[in-house]
Amino acid sequence: MSFVKQQNTLILDSCRVAENAYFVKHREHENRDKTYREIAQEMFRLADGSVMSAKKDALVNMGGFIALKDESLAEKCTNLLIITEGFTTYGGLSGRDMEAIALGLQEVFDPAYLHYRIKSSAYLGENLQKWVSCNASYWGPCSVC
Repeated sequence: MSFVKQQNTLILDSCRVAENAYFVKHREHENRDKTYREIAQEMFRLADGSVMSAKKDALVNMGGFIALKDESLAEKCTNLLIITEGFTTYGGLSGRDMEAIALGLQEVFDPAYLHYRIKSSAYLGENLQKWVSCNASYWGPCSVC
């Protein structure tokens, strides 16, 4: 039996990179002593590139980016960008917005913030489940109230 070696490109969708690092740390024993930032850095090391909508983990209200290790692929993306968005030398994000993304990507890995964010989402989810089960009369009698 022969095998053909394939070269695949792995691109991360990193819009929730900090939350993913949180779950890796708390659910994978071998990563429990790493910081959230170290876990995220390992994820990026394993990938060939990343795309990010910065409205999520970067804590900003606009923007995003694509980051690539392969210069040839980056050039192809830049050429496509010229057709769809314009030259990279004008337009895009303001310096203030880029600075906000850089700061947000630092702050999002704060352990206290990540704990609060995960617990807030869990609290919302649990209470929505209770509300749905109590207010969905077409599902039959409520077992919670």
